[in-house]
Amino acid sequence: MSEKKIEIMDVINPFYIQSLANMKLIDIPGVETKLDLESATHSIDILEFIYKKMEGGLDSEEKKVFEEILGILKYQFIQVKNKTKKEEK
Repeated sequence: MSEKKIEIMDVINPFYIQSLANMKLIDIPGVETKLDLESATHSIDILEFIYKKMEGGLDSEEKKVFEEILGILKYQFIQVKNKTKKEEK
């Protein structure tokens, strides 16, 4: 097993990146991305689930990071969803 310490961002980052890509807010080199709000919601829900399960074991800085990332993702999701609705009209 690796000696490297696992940081909270090691847990958060894959879901964060996937959510942003599913909302077409970032491009992942070599991967074709499309707007997929259902998958973005799923990634955000997984992060929330992980946060709730880990919350008692997180220090104050880790909680802050988790809460900020979740807040950013939820805000971005609402922005993208509203923009998509306007474009559909």
